[in-house]
Amino acid sequence: MSKVKAFKNKISVQEEAAHWVIELDKGDLNQAQQRELSDWLKQSKRNETEFFELAEIWGLADQLKDWVAIETDESEPSSGKRGGWQTPQAIAASVFAVFVLFTALLWPGLQKADELEPKTFQTAVGEISEISLSDASTVSLNTNSNIEVIYSETARRVILHSGEALFTVTKDKQRPFSVQVGDNVVTAVGTAFNIRKTGPTAKLTVTEGIVSIADHTTISTGKNNHNTADNIMVNAGEEVIFKKFEKPQASPSTSKEIERNLSWTSGMLSFEDTPLLEAIEEISRYTDVKIVLADESLKSLKIGGYFKAGETDSMLQALQLSFNIEAQTSKDNVVLLKKNDDQRALY
Repeated sequence: MSKVKAFKNKISVQEEAAHWVIELDKGDLNQAQQRELSDWLKQSKRNETEFFELAEIWGLADQLKDWVAIETDESEPSSGKRGGWQTPQAIAASVFAVFVLFTALLWPGLQKADELEPKTFQTAVGEISEISLSDASTVSLNTNSNIEVIYSETARRVILHSGEALFTVTKDKQRPFSVQVGDNVVTAVGTAFNIRKTGPTAKLTVTEGIVSIADHTTISTGKNNHNTADNIMVNAGEEVIFKKFEKPQASPSTSKEIERNLSWTSGMLSFEDTPLLEAIEEISRYTDVKIVLADESLKSLKIGGYFKAGETDSMLQALQLSFNIEAQTSKDNVVLLKKNDDQRALY
């Protein structure tokens, strides 16, 4: 701490007094700090008055008076009420000085500590959530998903435990943004990409910029090593399927496919020549209703359509009307899909 200088301005004296009150409130002062405070108090009666007034307002006067009485002039009273009571305006100014100094000195640290604290975000079945992170990056979190956000001063790390998320990353070359999914780590500086985790597999779709992929064992939190030769680079318009014990490979994806895969971010589900079994698996992600195919031949039936996520009834009605499929609902929230009699005759 720098040497204390004499303050001629009253506001400066209040700020210095506020500084010492905050330091005292944080914990015991060491011997050097006690000597520095004592020297500052002895510089002028104004210093002493402002300090004790603020200490009393802050509730610290009783714990200070014993040691201050020894360090300061013996002829001065050692209770917190030096120089008489201040006017309400002066007290308000003193409190304001403490508040200003608290904001300037402590608040940034508290914000940084809050940013560095790991955070978990999750969604329920059928819920889609928009999350704003502390660095202005955003996450669209799909149904029944769970992520953990771990930020440090040198890295931004997210773990996708389950489900699906679209990441729109704010550029910060000093702190790479990495998402761990299974054994793989996807790293970006400033870009947008979607990751969907289904059991042991996952699918990455890059919609903007470039990302790199590495094995999570090669990534050390806080080290900017995402550009090594062993990493796989994935460009916008490409996708990667992650499978256990298989090296990821990037492959091109059409803009139409990407738009369909990301339709959930608008609360919709899009199908085009999609096998019914695959469509039902997608529909089931957004509802607690269990949909069962009673006929094996229906699994490969190709369907298309644009549906609102979570509105299972409208989807089932469309299947019945457009594809001549019968839906039977049981009391235990199970829907059985089968061909109706007319449809059976065609097979």
